Amino acid sequence: MQQFINESILPVGANEQLEHEEIHISKDDIKKLSKGQLRQLVMITSIFRDILLAQKTFLLIKGGKDDNDVIQSSNIVNRWSLLILLVSRIYAAYEFIEKDIDNVNLSSSIKSKLDKINGKYDKKVRLLFGRIRNKYGFHYQYKKDAEDGLFKAVNNLPEIKMWLCKSPGNDSFYFASFAEIIEIIEYMKKKKFKGENVPIGKGVFLSVVDDVDQLWADLKHNGYIDNEGVIQKAFVDLSDWRQMRMQKGYTDKQKDGIYRSIKHSGLFHELCIKAIEISGLLDDFLKMYLMEVIFKDIRLESKKTMIMNAPNISALSVPTIMTINKS
Repeated sequence: MQQFINESILPVGANEQLEHEEIHISKDDIKKLSKGQLRQLVMITSIFRDILLAQKTFLLIKGGKDDNDVIQSSNIVNRWSLLILLVSRIYAAYEFIEKDIDNVNLSSSIKSKLDKINGKYDKKVRLLFGRIRNKYGFHYQYKKDAEDGLFKAVNNLPEIKMWLCKSPGNDSFYFASFAEIIEIIEYMKKKKFKGENVPIGKGVFLSVVDDVDQLWADLKHNGYIDNEGVIQKAFVDLSDWRQMRMQKGYTDKQKDGIYRSIKHSGLFHELCIKAIEISGLLDDFLKMYLMEVIFKDIRLESKKTMIMNAPNISALSVPTIMTINKS
């Protein structure tokens, strides 16, 4: 079973002490907000809710190397589903920013955060996220441009395997998620995404060769990955497996499998990293917009709140908790 996720790109911290700023807004101050401000307040906090949930659940799903096929397949299905959700929320959040936020009168500090988003979320990435959202997120109509890739991916499988369970909610249809991932990876290849400077793990080669450690050393020796498993330019510049220099005499089928494993994993990791980075930048921008624009003329009461032994995603900023004081 091909693995796509290298655990090193998922920085998860647990049992950490978190500091929150608890903010209260009085009933009188709530009445000072215009309908437009109230609408943006509800919308932005809804975006926070959805993006943070998708971020954390995606990052917290972890598998072990000794997991059986059922658990491994379920982890991949769950991660892909949550990545689709996160990408779809990012796509919708950016549409909200474009349509509902007046960029002209923003402060330089808020504009700089928006510029960071635009730097990562360029036209090519927006089209990629839109494709994932529109074809796999909310519609079950792939249409021809996606169907061809999906059918090809399914036809290339050695077999179709699924797990049906008598207990509700525990079925697993790995092959469908695998086909969607491959279709998106092939799309990324066509659009010149490179998958460079992202890490892969040894697990991606488990179904390709018997001695993974020897292959790993071979790939490092030829400059295709570094000591941390990060894909190097020497691999990115290859057009196909025939150009790979290998110390051991692998078969053509194995070389093709090695090349595809690196290429697919690199591109998929690039997609994951972009989703996490952009969602974090959106969090920062919307939080600042909330405080400096919507609450600009509102008196806020705040206090520090410490939460002990709380699960924390260390790669993400912790949002300000908003509570409304109705007394």
